[in-house]
Amino acid sequence: MSRFKYLFLACSFAFIFSQSALAIEKAYVINNDMTVSVIDTGTNTVIGSIPLPYMAFRIGVSPDGERVYIFESGGSDMAVIETFSDTIIAMITVEGAPSSIGVSPDSSRGYVVNNGPGTLSIVNLVNNSLIQTLDITNGFDSFNGAITPDGTLFYITNDGNNLVNIFRTTDNTFIGDIDVGINQVDAKVSPDGSTLYVLAVNSLFVIRTSDNVITATIPLAPGLRNITILPDGSRAYVSNETLETVSVIDTATNTVIDTIPTGVGPSGIDRTADGEFVYTTTTSDNNVTVIRTSDNTIVDTIPVITFPNANGMFIINLPDTSVPTLSEWGLIAMIALLGVVGFIAIRRRAAAGA
Repeated sequence: MSRFKYLFLACSFAFIFSQSALAIEKAYVINNDMTVSVIDTGTNTVIGSIPLPYMAFRIGVSPDGERVYIFESGGSDMAVIETFSDTIIAMITVEGAPSSIGVSPDSSRGYVVNNGPGTLSIVNLVNNSLIQTLDITNGFDSFNGAITPDGTLFYITNDGNNLVNIFRTTDNTFIGDIDVGINQVDAKVSPDGSTLYVLAVNSLFVIRTSDNVITATIPLAPGLRNITILPDGSRAYVSNETLETVSVIDTATNTVIDTIPTGVGPSGIDRTADGEFVYTTTTSDNNVTVIRTSDNTIVDTIPVITFPNANGMFIINLPDTSVPTLSEWGLIAMIALLGVVGFIAIRRRAAAGA
């Protein structure tokens, strides 16, 4: 076999095996017994439990999937969980009652809303240290936050007034407010960054982020808790703790197109990276309910420990680095075969010169 045939064989192996890395997707659910249940979303089974040093019910994640942040209920600490090992690797002290975090696209900066004093803490998430803390301009009982996909704007909801505060991260400045006329409970920005969805007591406000103008108001029943948006931006899913349902909203028409009965007390809600499933914690049932988004049907119920909650984003997606990825195997195969090619070439030259 010629050297070129060996080279072709090596490249073919590299092409076959050089596919995208396998991914692990996990959901992190806070329990009332000061633990976090770790759920494998591929099998919908609990695969681990992480002890917490305090009571908590609010959570956030990093875009790279490598960190989960758990906020101390009524305290001032934020636990940093490494998702590869599912262990707490750091504690960051901010201010009273941290309740929400917006993380920059490169996962290096965190913007933490402190519900108690009405402040915003800016955190270095590389070395897990506090950079500075700012008073939230016109904030009152500030609670949740939503960051744009490009990381330039962070919107902060207030449970104590009618305003949504706008914070610009490029120069750490509050640049204005949006008056929605009612207290708010949650917010999310669409994946393309064009729309901010603000969940209030009994309605969902649709806001254009280019000029921060309210373009639609969707009436909903009281008892709203949290919202998640599918990756393509086509639908929003809203949990209603009082009615024990999840409302499905068509974002093209801004109308409710389906209502899904769940277990008792749906609260935290998030979706998988591919948007095929939505997970919601049903607190009084001690379960996590799994909804298939293709037909809005409940396909699984995952028992956890007690009074599960996860207010905030709680599903992460990260590469599996426990073994070499397929692309790494392809590189190994190519190097090995090229080594064989070189060895044969040397032997042939030696034999020809003898």
